[in-house]
Amino acid sequence: MGRFVVFSLLLVASGIATGRELTLQEALNLAKKHNPDLIAARHNLDSAKAKKDQALSQYFPIVTGSLSYQRQTGNFTPRPGLIPSQFHIATSPSAETFNYYNFSLNLQQTIYDFGRTQYSNQVAKEQVSAASKDLETVEQDVWFRVTTAYFQVLAGQEMVEVAKRNEEQARRNEEKALTLVETGMRSRIDALRAKADLLGAKSALLKALDSLKIAKINLLQAIGLKEQMDFVCVKETLEVESFASLEDAIEEALGQRSDVVAMRARISAQHALSRLYRSNFFPSLGFAFSFTDAGVKLQDVVWNFSLGVVLNVPIFNGLLPLYQMREAKAQALLMQEKLRGMELDIRKGIESAFSTYQDAKAMLEPLRAQVEVAKEALSLAEARYEMGAGSYIELLDATTAYANAEANLVRAELDVNIAFAGLLRACGRGRL
Repeated sequence: MGRFVVFSLLLVASGIATGRELTLQEALNLAKKHNPDLIAARHNLDSAKAKKDQALSQYFPIVTGSLSYQRQTGNFTPRPGLIPSQFHIATSPSAETFNYYNFSLNLQQTIYDFGRTQYSNQVAKEQVSAASKDLETVEQDVWFRVTTAYFQVLAGQEMVEVAKRNEEQARRNEEKALTLVETGMRSRIDALRAKADLLGAKSALLKALDSLKIAKINLLQAIGLKEQMDFVCVKETLEVESFASLEDAIEEALGQRSDVVAMRARISAQHALSRLYRSNFFPSLGFAFSFTDAGVKLQDVVWNFSLGVVLNVPIFNGLLPLYQMREAKAQALLMQEKLRGMELDIRKGIESAFSTYQDAKAMLEPLRAQVEVAKEALSLAEARYEMGAGSYIELLDATTAYANAEANLVRAELDVNIAFAGLLRACGRGRL
Protein backbone atom coordinates (compact mmCIF):
# COMPACT_ATOMS: atom_id res chain seq x y z
CA MET A 1 0.00 0.00 0.00
CA GLY A 2 2.85 2.36 0.88
CA ARG A 3 4.50 1.62 -2.43
CA PHE A 4 1.27 2.48 -4.25
CA VAL A 5 1.00 5.81 -2.41
CA VAL A 6 4.62 6.70 -3.17
CA PHE A 7 4.13 5.83 -6.81
CA SER A 8 0.95 7.87 -6.99
CA LEU A 9 2.78 10.88 -5.57
CA LEU A 10 5.51 10.37 -8.17
CA LEU A 11 2.97 10.35 -10.95
CA VAL A 12 1.27 13.44 -9.58
CA ALA A 13 4.63 15.23 -9.61
CA SER A 14 5.17 14.08 -13.18
CA GLY A 15 1.74 15.24 -14.30
CA ILE A 16 0.17 11.78 -14.61
CA ALA A 17 -2.27 10.77 -11.91
CA THR A 18 -5.80 9.54 -11.61
CA GLY A 19 -7.95 11.63 -13.91
CA ARG A 20 -5.07 13.97 -14.73
CA GLU A 21 -4.15 15.08 -18.23
CA LEU A 22 -1.05 13.64 -19.89
CA THR A 23 0.70 15.25 -22.85
CA LEU A 24 2.89 13.42 -25.33
CA GLN A 25 6.00 15.23 -24.12
CA GLU A 26 5.23 14.26 -20.51
CA ALA A 27 4.86 10.64 -21.58
CA LEU A 28 8.22 10.79 -23.37
CA ASN A 29 9.87 12.40 -20.34
CA LEU A 30 8.55 9.61 -18.13
CA ALA A 31 9.91 7.04 -20.59
CA LYS A 32 13.36 8.63 -20.29
CA LYS A 33 13.35 7.86 -16.57
CA HIS A 34 11.55 4.53 -16.40
CA ASN A 35 11.88 2.60 -19.66
CA PRO A 36 14.02 -0.50 -18.92
CA ASP A 37 15.42 -0.71 -22.45
CA LEU A 38 16.74 2.84 -22.16
CA ILE A 39 18.22 2.20 -18.73
CA ALA A 40 19.91 -0.97 -20.00
CA ALA A 41 21.33 0.91 -23.01
CA ARG A 42 22.77 3.58 -20.71
CA HIS A 43 24.45 0.89 -18.60
CA ASN A 44 25.83 -0.66 -21.78
CA LEU A 45 27.33 2.71 -22.73
CA ASP A 46 28.82 3.09 -19.24
CA SER A 47 30.37 -0.37 -19.60
CA ALA A 48 31.92 0.57 -22.96
CA LYS A 49 33.33 3.78 -21.47
CA ALA A 50 34.85 1.79 -18.60
CA LYS A 51 36.52 -0.53 -21.12
CA LYS A 52 37.90 2.52 -22.91
CA ASP A 53 39.39 3.74 -19.63
CA GLN A 54 40.88 0.29 -19.10
CA ALA A 55 42.57 0.48 -22.49
CA LEU A 56 43.82 4.00 -21.75
CA SER A 57 45.43 2.78 -18.51
CA GLN A 58 47.93 0.77 -20.57
CA TYR A 59 49.76 4.01 -21.37
CA PHE A 60 50.64 4.52 -17.70
CA PRO A 61 53.36 2.77 -15.70
CA ILE A 62 52.63 -0.09 -13.32
CA VAL A 63 53.89 0.58 -9.80
CA THR A 64 53.73 -2.12 -7.13
CA GLY A 65 54.94 -2.18 -3.57
CA SER A 66 55.32 -5.08 -1.17
CA LEU A 67 56.17 -5.62 2.46
CA SER A 68 57.01 -9.09 3.75
CA TYR A 69 58.13 -10.64 7.01
CA GLN A 70 59.47 -14.16 7.42
CA ARG A 71 60.72 -16.23 10.32
CA GLN A 72 63.07 -18.81 8.83
CA THR A 73 66.15 -20.93 9.39
CA GLY A 74 69.50 -19.87 7.97
CA ASN A 75 70.75 -23.22 6.70
CA PHE A 76 72.76 -23.11 3.50
CA THR A 77 71.56 -25.22 0.60
CA PRO A 78 74.36 -25.92 -1.87
CA ARG A 79 73.77 -25.61 -5.58
CA PRO A 80 76.00 -26.69 -8.44
CA GLY A 81 78.69 -24.09 -9.04
CA LEU A 82 78.60 -22.66 -5.52
CA ILE A 83 81.06 -23.47 -2.72
CA PRO A 84 79.67 -22.98 0.78
CA SER A 85 83.02 -21.83 2.16
CA GLN A 86 82.94 -18.82 -0.12
CA PHE A 87 80.01 -17.51 1.91
CA HIS A 88 81.42 -18.47 5.34
CA ILE A 89 78.21 -20.30 6.19
CA ALA A 90 78.21 -23.47 8.25
CA THR A 91 77.12 -26.53 6.32
CA SER A 92 75.60 -28.40 9.25
CA PRO A 93 71.85 -27.71 9.53
CA SER A 94 70.45 -25.91 12.54
CA ALA A 95 66.94 -25.32 13.88
CA GLU A 96 67.77 -21.77 14.87
CA THR A 97 65.46 -19.22 13.17
CA PHE A 98 65.93 -15.60 12.18
CA ASN A 99 63.72 -12.64 11.28
CA TYR A 100 63.78 -11.46 7.69
CA TYR A 101 62.20 -8.18 6.54
CA ASN A 102 61.84 -7.22 2.90
CA PHE A 103 60.45 -3.96 1.52
CA SER A 104 60.27 -3.56 -2.27
CA LEU A 105 59.04 -1.05 -4.83
CA ASN A 106 58.79 -1.98 -8.51
CA LEU A 107 57.95 0.08 -11.59
CA GLN A 108 57.32 -1.16 -15.12
CA GLN A 109 56.65 1.02 -18.16
CA THR A 110 56.08 -0.03 -21.74
CA ILE A 111 58.21 2.02 -24.11
CA TYR A 112 57.18 0.63 -27.50
CA ASP A 113 54.95 -2.30 -28.42
CA PHE A 114 54.38 -1.89 -32.18
CA GLY A 115 50.88 -0.43 -31.74
CA ARG A 116 49.36 -2.89 -29.24
CA THR A 117 48.32 -0.14 -26.85
CA GLN A 118 47.31 2.24 -29.64
CA TYR A 119 45.10 -0.31 -31.42
CA SER A 120 43.62 -1.48 -28.13
CA ASN A 121 42.54 2.10 -27.41
CA GLN A 122 41.20 2.50 -30.94
CA VAL A 123 39.07 -0.63 -30.53
CA ALA A 124 37.70 0.65 -27.22
CA LYS A 125 37.00 4.09 -28.71
CA GLU A 126 35.01 2.62 -31.61
CA GLN A 127 33.07 0.42 -29.19
CA VAL A 128 32.11 3.48 -27.16
CA SER A 129 30.95 5.18 -30.35
CA ALA A 130 28.88 2.11 -31.26
CA ALA A 131 27.37 1.90 -27.76
CA SER A 132 26.49 5.60 -27.89
CA LYS A 133 24.69 5.12 -31.20
CA ASP A 134 22.99 2.00 -29.81
CA LEU A 135 21.59 4.22 -27.06
CA GLU A 136 20.26 6.63 -29.70
CA THR A 137 18.67 3.70 -31.54
CA VAL A 138 16.92 2.56 -28.37
CA GLU A 139 15.77 6.14 -27.73
CA GLN A 140 14.26 6.26 -31.21
CA ASP A 141 12.55 2.89 -30.70
CA VAL A 142 11.14 4.00 -27.35
CA TRP A 143 10.02 7.31 -28.88
CA PHE A 144 8.17 5.42 -31.61
CA ARG A 145 6.54 2.94 -29.21
CA VAL A 146 5.45 5.65 -26.76
CA THR A 147 4.24 7.96 -29.54
CA THR A 148 2.18 5.30 -31.30
CA ALA A 149 0.78 4.06 -27.99
CA TYR A 150 -0.12 7.65 -27.05
CA PHE A 151 -2.07 8.21 -30.26
CA GLN A 152 -3.78 4.85 -29.82
CA VAL A 153 -5.00 6.08 -26.43
CA LEU A 154 -6.18 9.30 -28.08
CA ALA A 155 -8.03 7.28 -30.70
CA GLY A 156 -9.50 5.11 -27.95
CA GLN A 157 -10.74 8.20 -26.11
CA GLU A 158 -12.35 9.53 -29.27
CA MET A 159 -13.91 6.15 -30.03
CA VAL A 160 -15.46 6.21 -26.56
CA GLU A 161 -16.92 9.64 -27.33
CA VAL A 162 -18.25 8.32 -30.65
CA ALA A 163 -19.81 5.37 -28.82
CA LYS A 164 -21.36 7.71 -26.25
CA ARG A 165 -22.86 9.89 -28.97
CA ASN A 166 -24.15 6.77 -30.71
CA GLU A 167 -25.71 5.57 -27.46
CA GLU A 168 -27.33 8.96 -26.91
CA GLN A 169 -28.64 8.92 -30.49
CA ALA A 170 -30.01 5.41 -29.96
CA ARG A 171 -31.71 6.60 -26.78
CA ARG A 172 -33.34 9.51 -28.63
CA ASN A 173 -34.43 7.11 -31.38
CA GLU A 174 -36.04 4.85 -28.79
CA GLU A 175 -37.87 7.77 -27.19
CA LYS A 176 -39.17 8.91 -30.58
CA ALA A 177 -40.23 5.39 -31.48
CA LEU A 178 -42.08 4.94 -28.16
CA THR A 179 -43.83 8.29 -28.59
CA LEU A 180 -44.95 7.44 -32.12
CA VAL A 181 -46.06 3.94 -31.06
CA GLU A 182 -48.12 5.40 -28.20
CA THR A 183 -49.81 7.83 -30.59
CA GLY A 184 -50.54 4.98 -33.00
CA MET A 185 -48.42 6.40 -35.81
CA ARG A 186 -45.98 3.46 -35.68
CA SER A 187 -46.23 -0.23 -34.95
CA ARG A 188 -44.74 -1.79 -31.81
CA ILE A 189 -41.93 -3.38 -33.84
CA ASP A 190 -40.32 0.07 -34.18
CA ALA A 191 -40.09 0.36 -30.38
CA LEU A 192 -38.58 -3.14 -30.11
CA ARG A 193 -36.04 -2.38 -32.83
CA ALA A 194 -35.15 0.89 -31.13
CA LYS A 195 -34.64 -0.87 -27.79
CA ALA A 196 -32.44 -3.50 -29.45
CA ASP A 197 -30.41 -0.76 -31.10
CA LEU A 198 -29.97 0.98 -27.74
CA LEU A 199 -28.71 -2.25 -26.16
CA GLY A 200 -26.32 -2.67 -29.07
CA ALA A 201 -25.06 0.89 -28.59
CA LYS A 202 -24.47 0.23 -24.88
CA SER A 203 -22.54 -2.90 -25.77
CA ALA A 204 -20.44 -0.93 -28.27
CA LEU A 205 -19.69 1.65 -25.58
CA LEU A 206 -18.49 -1.05 -23.17
CA LYS A 207 -16.30 -2.47 -25.91
CA ALA A 208 -14.84 0.98 -26.63
CA LEU A 209 -14.12 1.51 -22.92
CA ASP A 210 -12.38 -1.86 -22.75
CA SER A 211 -10.28 -1.03 -25.82
CA LEU A 212 -9.33 2.30 -24.23
CA LYS A 213 -8.26 0.52 -21.05
CA ILE A 214 -6.02 -1.83 -23.03
CA ALA A 215 -4.54 1.11 -24.96
CA LYS A 216 -3.67 2.86 -21.68
CA ILE A 217 -2.03 -0.31 -20.38
CA ASN A 218 0.05 -0.49 -23.55
CA LEU A 219 1.09 3.15 -23.16
CA LEU A 220 2.19 2.65 -19.55
CA GLN A 221 4.10 -0.44 -20.62
CA ALA A 222 5.83 1.49 -23.40
CA ILE A 223 6.75 4.18 -20.87
CA GLY A 224 8.08 1.54 -18.47
CA LEU A 225 5.53 1.85 -15.66
CA LYS A 226 4.04 -1.41 -14.46
CA GLU A 227 1.51 0.13 -12.04
CA GLN A 228 -1.86 0.79 -13.71
CA MET A 229 -3.20 4.33 -13.32
CA ASP A 230 -6.03 6.27 -14.94
CA PHE A 231 -5.27 9.38 -16.95
CA VAL A 232 -6.53 11.35 -19.95
CA CYS A 233 -4.31 12.02 -22.96
CA VAL A 234 -4.38 15.55 -24.35
CA LYS A 235 -5.38 15.71 -28.01
CA GLU A 236 -2.44 16.78 -30.16
CA THR A 237 -0.73 15.96 -33.42
CA LEU A 238 2.89 15.43 -34.38
CA GLU A 239 4.72 18.50 -35.60
CA VAL A 240 5.05 18.06 -39.33
CA GLU A 241 8.66 18.02 -40.51
CA SER A 242 9.50 18.72 -44.10
CA PHE A 243 11.22 16.31 -46.47
CA ALA A 244 12.81 17.80 -49.56
CA SER A 245 12.25 14.58 -51.48
CA LEU A 246 12.10 10.85 -50.96
CA GLU A 247 15.68 10.40 -52.18
CA ASP A 248 16.92 13.14 -49.85
CA ALA A 249 15.21 11.41 -46.92
CA ILE A 250 16.86 8.12 -47.87
CA GLU A 251 20.30 9.71 -48.20
CA GLU A 252 19.83 11.47 -44.86
CA ALA A 253 18.92 8.19 -43.16
CA LEU A 254 21.82 6.27 -44.71
CA GLY A 255 24.24 8.92 -43.53
CA GLN A 256 22.86 9.71 -40.08
CA ARG A 257 20.73 6.85 -38.74
CA SER A 258 22.21 5.74 -35.44
CA ASP A 259 22.07 2.01 -36.19
CA VAL A 260 23.98 2.56 -39.45
CA VAL A 261 26.62 4.70 -37.73
CA ALA A 262 26.90 2.09 -34.95
CA MET A 263 27.53 -0.68 -37.48
CA ARG A 264 30.21 1.40 -39.19
CA ALA A 265 31.89 1.96 -35.82
CA ARG A 266 31.87 -1.79 -35.17
CA ILE A 267 33.46 -2.43 -38.56
CA SER A 268 36.20 0.09 -37.71
CA ALA A 269 36.68 -1.66 -34.37
CA GLN A 270 37.16 -4.99 -36.14
CA HIS A 271 39.80 -3.50 -38.44
CA ALA A 272 41.62 -2.05 -35.42
CA LEU A 273 41.33 -5.42 -33.67
CA SER A 274 42.94 -7.11 -36.67
CA ARG A 275 45.87 -4.69 -36.48
CA LEU A 276 46.09 -5.32 -32.73
CA TYR A 277 46.42 -9.06 -33.31
CA ARG A 278 49.04 -8.45 -36.00
CA SER A 279 51.17 -6.47 -33.53
CA ASN A 280 51.45 -9.62 -31.38
CA PHE A 281 53.97 -10.96 -33.93
CA PHE A 282 56.40 -8.19 -32.94
CA PRO A 283 58.44 -7.65 -29.76
CA SER A 284 57.74 -5.15 -27.02
CA LEU A 285 60.26 -2.92 -25.28
CA GLY A 286 59.87 -1.89 -21.67
CA PHE A 287 61.62 -0.17 -18.78
CA ALA A 288 61.91 -1.63 -15.28
CA PHE A 289 62.98 -0.14 -11.95
CA SER A 290 63.24 -1.93 -8.62
CA PHE A 291 64.10 -0.73 -5.12
CA THR A 292 64.49 -3.07 -2.13
CA ASP A 293 65.21 -2.60 1.55
CA ALA A 294 65.84 -5.91 3.36
CA GLY A 295 67.56 -7.42 6.38
CA VAL A 296 67.24 -9.56 9.50
CA LYS A 297 66.67 -6.53 11.72
CA LEU A 298 64.51 -3.49 11.05
CA GLN A 299 67.27 -1.14 12.20
CA ASP A 300 69.83 -2.90 9.99
CA VAL A 301 67.99 -3.24 6.67
CA VAL A 302 70.07 -2.68 3.54
CA TRP A 303 68.74 -1.01 0.42
CA ASN A 304 69.38 -1.86 -3.22
CA PHE A 305 67.98 -0.69 -6.50
CA SER A 306 68.13 -1.75 -10.10
CA LEU A 307 67.36 -0.25 -13.49
CA GLY A 308 66.79 -2.25 -16.62
CA VAL A 309 65.38 -2.49 -20.09
CA VAL A 310 63.27 -5.50 -21.02
CA LEU A 311 62.77 -6.75 -24.56
CA ASN A 312 60.07 -9.42 -24.92
CA VAL A 313 60.27 -11.28 -28.23
CA PRO A 314 57.49 -13.72 -29.20
CA ILE A 315 59.15 -16.73 -30.81
CA PHE A 316 56.32 -19.20 -31.32
CA ASN A 317 52.80 -19.31 -29.93
CA GLY A 318 51.06 -21.68 -32.30
CA LEU A 319 50.34 -18.94 -34.87
CA LEU A 320 47.58 -17.68 -32.59
CA PRO A 321 47.82 -14.04 -33.80
CA LEU A 322 47.42 -15.21 -37.40
CA TYR A 323 44.18 -17.04 -36.64
CA GLN A 324 42.93 -14.11 -34.56
CA MET A 325 43.59 -11.79 -37.51
CA ARG A 326 41.62 -14.07 -39.80
CA GLU A 327 38.71 -14.11 -37.36
CA ALA A 328 38.69 -10.30 -37.03
CA LYS A 329 38.80 -9.82 -40.80
CA ALA A 330 35.98 -12.34 -41.30
CA GLN A 331 33.89 -10.53 -38.68
CA ALA A 332 34.54 -7.22 -40.45
CA LEU A 333 33.38 -8.70 -43.78
CA LEU A 334 30.32 -10.14 -42.05
CA MET A 335 29.43 -6.75 -40.59
CA GLN A 336 29.94 -5.05 -43.94
CA GLU A 337 27.37 -7.37 -45.51
CA LYS A 338 25.01 -6.73 -42.61
CA LEU A 339 25.48 -3.02 -43.19
CA ARG A 340 24.65 -3.45 -46.86
CA GLY A 341 21.50 -5.36 -45.90
CA MET A 342 20.58 -2.62 -43.42
CA GLU A 343 20.93 0.02 -46.11
CA LEU A 344 18.61 -1.94 -48.41
CA ASP A 345 16.08 -2.37 -45.59
CA ILE A 346 16.27 1.33 -44.74
CA ARG A 347 15.61 2.33 -48.33
CA LYS A 348 12.65 -0.04 -48.55
CA GLY A 349 11.34 1.04 -45.14
CA ILE A 350 11.44 4.75 -45.97
CA GLU A 351 9.76 4.24 -49.33
CA SER A 352 7.03 2.18 -47.67
CA ALA A 353 6.60 4.63 -44.78
CA PHE A 354 6.46 7.61 -47.15
CA SER A 355 3.80 5.92 -49.28
CA THR A 356 1.78 4.87 -46.22
CA TYR A 357 1.85 8.42 -44.86
CA GLN A 358 0.78 9.96 -48.16
CA ASP A 359 -2.08 7.47 -48.54
CA ALA A 360 -3.26 7.98 -44.96
CA LYS A 361 -3.17 11.76 -45.29
CA ALA A 362 -5.12 11.62 -48.56
CA MET A 363 -7.96 9.78 -46.80
CA LEU A 364 -8.66 12.55 -44.29
CA GLU A 365 -10.54 15.05 -46.45
CA PRO A 366 -12.97 12.51 -47.99
CA LEU A 367 -13.71 11.06 -44.55
CA ARG A 368 -14.29 14.50 -43.04
CA ALA A 369 -16.70 15.27 -45.85
CA GLN A 370 -18.37 11.91 -45.28
CA VAL A 371 -18.95 12.79 -41.62
CA GLU A 372 -20.64 16.06 -42.59
CA VAL A 373 -22.83 14.34 -45.17
CA ALA A 374 -23.76 11.54 -42.76
CA LYS A 375 -24.61 14.09 -40.06
CA GLU A 376 -26.91 15.99 -42.41
CA ALA A 377 -28.50 12.73 -43.60
CA LEU A 378 -29.18 11.76 -39.98
CA SER A 379 -30.91 15.09 -39.32
CA LEU A 380 -33.12 14.60 -42.37
CA ALA A 381 -33.89 11.00 -41.38
CA GLU A 382 -34.88 12.11 -37.87
CA ALA A 383 -37.19 14.78 -39.25
CA ARG A 384 -38.78 12.36 -41.75
CA TYR A 385 -39.32 9.74 -39.05
CA GLU A 386 -40.94 12.23 -36.66
CA MET A 387 -43.30 13.37 -39.42
CA GLY A 388 -44.15 9.78 -40.30
CA ALA A 389 -42.69 10.04 -43.79
CA GLY A 390 -39.66 7.88 -43.13
CA SER A 391 -39.29 4.37 -41.73
CA TYR A 392 -37.33 3.32 -38.68
CA ILE A 393 -35.01 1.35 -40.97
CA GLU A 394 -34.14 4.62 -42.71
CA LEU A 395 -33.43 6.27 -39.34
CA LEU A 396 -31.35 3.29 -38.21
CA ASP A 397 -29.32 3.32 -41.42
CA ALA A 398 -28.63 7.04 -41.05
CA THR A 399 -27.62 6.60 -37.39
CA THR A 400 -25.31 3.72 -38.23
CA ALA A 401 -23.81 5.57 -41.19
CA TYR A 402 -23.03 8.61 -39.03
CA ALA A 403 -21.46 6.51 -36.27
CA ASN A 404 -19.38 4.58 -38.80
CA ALA A 405 -18.26 7.80 -40.50
CA GLU A 406 -17.08 9.24 -37.19
CA ALA A 407 -15.29 6.01 -36.29
CA ASN A 408 -13.63 5.87 -39.71
CA LEU A 409 -12.39 9.43 -39.30
CA VAL A 410 -10.93 8.63 -35.88
CA ARG A 411 -9.12 5.61 -37.29
CA ALA A 412 -7.88 7.64 -40.26
CA GLU A 413 -6.45 10.35 -37.99
CA LEU A 414 -4.75 7.61 -35.97
CA ASP A 415 -3.33 6.12 -39.16
CA VAL A 416 -1.94 9.50 -40.21
CA ASN A 417 -0.19 10.08 -36.87
CA ILE A 418 1.20 6.55 -36.70
CA ALA A 419 2.29 6.66 -40.35
CA PHE A 420 4.09 9.97 -39.83
CA ALA A 421 5.73 8.64 -36.65
CA GLY A 422 6.84 5.61 -38.66
CA LEU A 423 8.29 7.87 -41.35
CA LEU A 424 10.22 9.89 -38.77
CA ARG A 425 11.52 6.68 -37.18
CA ALA A 426 12.55 5.26 -40.55
CA CYS A 427 14.51 8.45 -41.27
CA GLY A 428 16.10 8.42 -37.82
CA ARG A 429 14.50 11.71 -36.73
CA GLY A 430 12.35 10.58 -33.82
CA ARG A 431 14.07 11.48 -30.55
CA LEU A 432 13.10 11.60 -26.90
